[in-house]
Amino acid sequence: LDARTSDDVYADALRLAKVYLPQWAGFWPAGSPQYFATDDPGLVVLKLLAQLHSTLGTQLNRAPDKHFLTFLDFFGVELRGPQAARVPLTFTLADGSGPVEIPPNTQVASEADANLLFETTRPLVALPARLVAGYMLAPAADTYSEVTSLVGSPDTGAPVATPLAHVLSLGSATLFQQSTPVEELSITLQGVNLFQADFARWTDGAGTPLRPRFSPERYDTLTASFTSFSQTTASQVGGQTSFWISVRPSEDVRIRSADAEILPQISNISATVRSPRLQAEATYTNGTAVDLTKGGYPFGQMPAVEDAFYIASTDVFSRVGAAISLDFEATSISPPTPVRLAWESWDDGWQPLDVLDGTDALTHSGRVSFTCPPMSLATINGRTSRWMRARIASGGYGLPGGIVVVKSAQYVVDDLIGPYVTDKGEVLDILQEHDLNFGYEYQPPSYVPPYVASLRLRYELTERPELALTRNGFTDAPLELLPYQPVPEQESAWYLGFAPEDFLLHARGRTLSLLVLLPTTRSGTDVPPAASAAAPTWSAFDGSTWRALKVQDGTNVFTTTGIVKLEIPSWMTSSSAFGQVLAWLRLSAPEDDPTRLPPLQGIVPNPVDAVNGVLWTNEVLGSGTGGPGVTLEFPRKPVLEGQTVQVFEQTPIAPQTVPGGQPLAAVAGPQTWVTWTEVSSFSFSSATDRHYLLDHASGMLTFGDGVRGMAPPPGENNIQASQYRSGGGLGGNQPALTLTQLQRARPEIDSVTNVLPSRGGTGADTLDALRTLGPRRLKARDRAVSAGDFATLALTSSQRVARATAYAELDGRMFVAVVPREPADLQPTVSSDLVEEVGEYLRARAPFVVADTLDVVGPEYVPIDVFVRAVLEPGEQEALIRERMTALLALFFAPLGGPGHEAGWDFGATVHAADVAQALEAVPGVMVIDGVTLAGGLASLPLVRAWLPTVGTVTLEVDHGG
Repeated sequence: LDARTSDDVYADALRLAKVYLPQWAGFWPAGSPQYFATDDPGLVVLKLLAQLHSTLGTQLNRAPDKHFLTFLDFFGVELRGPQAARVPLTFTLADGSGPVEIPPNTQVASEADANLLFETTRPLVALPARLVAGYMLAPAADTYSEVTSLVGSPDTGAPVATPLAHVLSLGSATLFQQSTPVEELSITLQGVNLFQADFARWTDGAGTPLRPRFSPERYDTLTASFTSFSQTTASQVGGQTSFWISVRPSEDVRIRSADAEILPQISNISATVRSPRLQAEATYTNGTAVDLTKGGYPFGQMPAVEDAFYIASTDVFSRVGAAISLDFEATSISPPTPVRLAWESWDDGWQPLDVLDGTDALTHSGRVSFTCPPMSLATINGRTSRWMRARIASGGYGLPGGIVVVKSAQYVVDDLIGPYVTDKGEVLDILQEHDLNFGYEYQPPSYVPPYVASLRLRYELTERPELALTRNGFTDAPLELLPYQPVPEQESAWYLGFAPEDFLLHARGRTLSLLVLLPTTRSGTDVPPAASAAAPTWSAFDGSTWRALKVQDGTNVFTTTGIVKLEIPSWMTSSSAFGQVLAWLRLSAPEDDPTRLPPLQGIVPNPVDAVNGVLWTNEVLGSGTGGPGVTLEFPRKPVLEGQTVQVFEQTPIAPQTVPGGQPLAAVAGPQTWVTWTEVSSFSFSSATDRHYLLDHASGMLTFGDGVRGMAPPPGENNIQASQYRSGGGLGGNQPALTLTQLQRARPEIDSVTNVLPSRGGTGADTLDALRTLGPRRLKARDRAVSAGDFATLALTSSQRVARATAYAELDGRMFVAVVPREPADLQPTVSSDLVEEVGEYLRARAPFVVADTLDVVGPEYVPIDVFVRAVLEPGEQEALIRERMTALLALFFAPLGGPGHEAGWDFGATVHAADVAQALEAVPGVMVIDGVTLAGGLASLPLVRAWLPTVGTVTLEVDHGG
């Protein structure tokens, strides 16, 4: 009514005195509008009058506000008390412990403040459930993710998808053990759907990539050829040791059930190895080594029958069944007599070898070829190897020197003594009988031995590999028809692996509690699944199949972080999955939506809800007088919601219950502890209503006067709090991993902690908050009908909500977007527990047709691109000024207030370029802001739905003048 202060009223009084009492004012010094002298009674009276006027004016000025607050109080729009922070606590058992019962109200303190206590709100049987592995399987994408990092703690990173293994491995020591690089190795597959993309990545047993050359694509036959292939070390595949070559599909190929008709099928596999021209390991002539790299005589220079030429090769002669060729570069010779060579191989003795000799017994260059028989190792001439030989079986390569007959007996009879005898025949018989002749002479040796300038060995082997194994996912199996098979599961699933020994011993037949951590934020674009959507399924393995488990779900169908309780059946057994034998639990997507999995961010065993407060029971509050004005005080405060106040009454009452289902009478009989009901105002209470008011912050308890609310009957200590919890406030909001001090230590419990930060602790409402929100609460009358009602009740549901709006979509779904009260965050995001708290509050007050379609989300932050034209101070760098502008606008657009816009931004506001320009004038280094436009050249941008502004791209154009 009058905003003047006492000094203002005194100055006005002096001005009036100068007009109406100039003689009195003449005694005052000139130019002093606030002149005062204590020895002037008139001035003292004026001073007192000014003070009285100011006091009365202040009271009158506050009268409307007082009446306004009284009006709100009359209708029950009260100050909300503090709220307690809540958080799940998780217990880890000591090694060797069995199941441990943890009773409700177990106290855990903060490591930084022993007086900051949290109490568990329900009992828990903690099990020795050691979670050691986690995986996510996505059959539709043919991938899996190793997510063991989310076991026991939150992991906000997205799982890294790894393609499932699909491998065909071929094993053969004969084919793929190559100490010397082969000229060519070709593998031929026969069947159907043999596309090159399905057989694109080849490796040897050590995982070294191989580069194939494919034959023209025919789809029923595929040949991959490799040059310079070698492999000397055996390896294991599927538990079998051999020399391996493996093939995988191209990286972009996925093996899925939907593609079953086009998956490759293999009916036959063959491999051909073609060696280069190799040198023999050793060559011998009988017992003498021959170095054919320099040329030599394979049978020596004077070959004789039974002389042998030995050839050794451990590698070449091990290729049983291979077509082996010996390429001889030999000098052409013409032996005086025919020669027959016997080719032989060693296999526990010399065995005949059927060869095709293109050298005519090494008389000219050519090839000796044969099919390699089994050859065992033998030691010849001190060298252990596999051996073959060429032995001179008959004939030879010339004659030795010696005395030869040059004049025969016939010649003597005919030419020498013939004229002198009459019976030549008788003379010839006598000479031959006595071996007489008359012509001997010496004849020199006449050898023409073979000479080999070089010898090269080659082989070509074609056969089916001895081993053909497939790996699909984590399962190895012999190849039957399909080298690549999709995983048998159809639905995506999370797999949780527990150490089987303790788990199966102690968990079967009991309930396992798991804290399921889901994303803690929801934006306006994150639309949860419809309430009618099927829920994911928890299951366990019984030795032959997966069977569903009985579940108590505390996650609201995986929309909020919560506790899931699983009844572990007696039939559960360990099984092999992802290459590990563990006690596996599976969480699979619903059949009608097989790819929709909840986005888990952590799984922690043995959780239980806890609240920041201490439970007190059966505490005497005071005595009733039977008259009005009974006011008592709780001994510990603040008092959290949920208290039970009882009065001991002598008069029996009719059985009834109070709101919430609690029995009104605690003890039957003529003398009874009766539970009274808290109300926000006595305005609508009658003389018989057992009502009371409670200031939760101060703990002051007020009863009715007998007219508005019943007065408690007289009695000694007949008013008690049968149970209440004190605590709460902002101090309960503690970081993760800080609630670790178990107040009563137990040897079977190794540790306790909070893997999540505790949230939800708030202080009591202020009068300013009541003045702002009170009228809206009164209009809504605790019922959500219009969109404005939903926004108002969202603000009423929790002091943690700073902004709220509501809007409906065309499909009939109602969305309520809220901004949490987190001033330090430039983009506050709503947590899942706040979503649950607000949603539960609104659904209880909304028509049922709306409650079923109500979703609580966070704001959708819309980047605001800003184009700025400015004049900079001399020497300022454009890039630095742009960074400063971006930083300032990030604060300017903070929804809960920042420099240049302390009030913050509410839903439905409009961003004006003029406001942005005014804020940018505070940027250091800027002389003048010549102009500002928003994205698209707009002067203003209205915010709709759940939009809130955030800084986008700042484009700065510097006006250099001129």
